[in-house]
Amino acid sequence: SELREILLFKDKNYSLFPGTSSICIVSHIDTLPGNKVMLQRKNNIITNIRGLLGADDRAGVYAAMRLYNEAPKDQKPSLLFTDLEETGGIGAKQAAKELQLPDVNLFIELDRQGCNEYVTYTDQPEKIHKYIQSFGFRGEYGSYSDIADLSPALQIPAVNLSVGYYRQHTHKEYLVVDELELTINRVKSMLNNPPP
Repeated sequence: SELREILLFKDKNYSLFPGTSSICIVSHIDTLPGNKVMLQRKNNIITNIRGLLGADDRAGVYAAMRLYNEAPKDQKPSLLFTDLEETGGIGAKQAAKELQLPDVNLFIELDRQGCNEYVTYTDQPEKIHKYIQSFGFRGEYGSYSDIADLSPALQIPAVNLSVGYYRQHTHKEYLVVDELELTINRVKSMLNNPPP
């Protein structure tokens, strides 16, 4: 796909862009197969009038790229883009076996439905919960995303933040732009005040 080429995946199912922050942002480039994308925006809501929107996880990829591009040089997060999350986390599993990230102490995945929520898939230190909650997120439950493989394999705490999409994997999927912007701004604050 075009996005895959832009993000330099080559022979791997993941691509890492090193940053200067201790935070690594994770997003997956694949979406469920759908119709041709013809976006429609009404007020604050984006939909695809031809089928699946694919905001899971196009919204996360967009947010990750914005955060990297807008961060000062000393606060740029590392970016980890994975492929094939929707078919079992193949890219994350490969990255978990191959990567070493000694300067990263938190994964933030941007691949959660809704607003103001975060999930973890394995036990995380209480200080990570308190840190994420201090930025206005509340803990919820989720089934799977890439950090479920990355965090235990690399021994790096991880959270998955909501990015404003709803009804993912259906033709009724939509994205609330203000909710995506809210998460982007909160993660900017995290980059400005990373966990110790």
